[in-house]
Amino acid sequence: MDIHAIINAARAVAPELPDPPVLQAVVYSLYTPTDDSDGDIFDQNEETREQVCIVLNQALLPQDHTFARYLLEQEIALHRAADDSLFDNLKRCAYLLYRLGHVEDSQLLWEAKNVHFDAYAGLDIQLLIGAGFDATMAYLKEQPDSAQAIEYLEACQRAGDFEDMESYERFIATYFRDE
Repeated sequence: MDIHAIINAARAVAPELPDPPVLQAVVYSLYTPTDDSDGDIFDQNEETREQVCIVLNQALLPQDHTFARYLLEQEIALHRAADDSLFDNLKRCAYLLYRLGHVEDSQLLWEAKNVHFDAYAGLDIQLLIGAGFDATMAYLKEQPDSAQAIEYLEACQRAGDFEDMESYERFIATYFRDE
């Protein structure tokens, strides 16, 4: 299925997810090639999902929110299986949600950050506060099982990680700009 057809199908039914045939093109789908003697794990839709995210990044719309969440969920599944390898598309999906700025995404983004050590170290904490630090903290304080995220965000605030968000936004936009 063509990348633009996938995105158009998702946008046509937003805020719902598209029909299963569309989702099948981007769902995490584990396979091991028959010629791979190492038993490496591969995701047959990883490249398609990455291309979808690149195109979304170029023309992100508010109605892309539900689909962007789904894409991040698929990246989290891939990273659980990949075991300590950080792929750019996890960060790209997080950036899409950051740009959309929905406070409820902070929990999913925290899950992505904690999927394994490399994601924890490599997924910028700033991406969790697309709705703003105060709004994110207020939301998380109302959610069960958010104590670790709250504690970490507060420590990052004390360390100054959120002091110059304008510079961070320029940096992260530049990181993905040339795609």
